[in-house]
Amino acid sequence: MAVPKKKTSKCKTGMRMGGNGSYKVELPNVMIDKDTGEYKLSHHISLDGYYNGKKVLKEKPAKKKEVENTEEKNS
Repeated sequence: MAVPKKKTSKCKTGMRMGGNGSYKVELPNVMIDKDTGEYKLSHHISLDGYYNGKKVLKEKPAKKKEVENTEEKNS
């Protein structure tokens, strides 16, 4: 029975396995958003809150700054 003389390192194993095309370089689930033109993952909400061309997330109302409130109290 054939037995290897030395242990094959992780580097050598990776080089051998990587050369046969088992590792993909492409990112198949990254796509370009139709509305904004930015890259996004498929089946995910865009940064603007759109999904499948529809607005999904409501925008939060802007909070007043505390600096303005303290100026009003001091006057």
